[in-house]
Amino acid sequence: MIYMLDSNILRHYVQDMDAPGKIMPRFERIGIKNIVVSSIAAHELMVFLLNLKVAQKARQELAALLSWFHVLPFDERAAFEAANIEHELRARGQVIGKSDTLIAGHACGLGFTVVTNNTREFNRVKGLAVDNWLV
Repeated sequence: MIYMLDSNILRHYVQDMDAPGKIMPRFERIGIKNIVVSSIAAHELMVFLLNLKVAQKARQELAALLSWFHVLPFDERAAFEAANIEHELRARGQVIGKSDTLIAGHACGLGFTVVTNNTREFNRVKGLAVDNWLV
């Protein structure tokens, strides 16, 4: 099984003192080669890193953490899946954030599990495997 990390899991890893103790055992058990990051989540992290309110140490830690994983490009299949997800969620009146829709499409297109602390939004996507490593 391959896991796709949402940006909020990576931010928690750096900012929440309890998070590394919950997440690092997963990294070790699953293996870094089986954990990826969508280029959409990488974009979210880059924006977060450029936010002046984020401490320099946190920026450096997040950048280092992101470098552990393969960042997958958002491709045509991901775009197609994301469009289908957005269309379905709109029809049900359960729209989620644009980046979350794109990450969900990326993961669905590849058959990966999204790891997030934002399960409320991602669980709206039918057929998407979702896990929260912070609980």
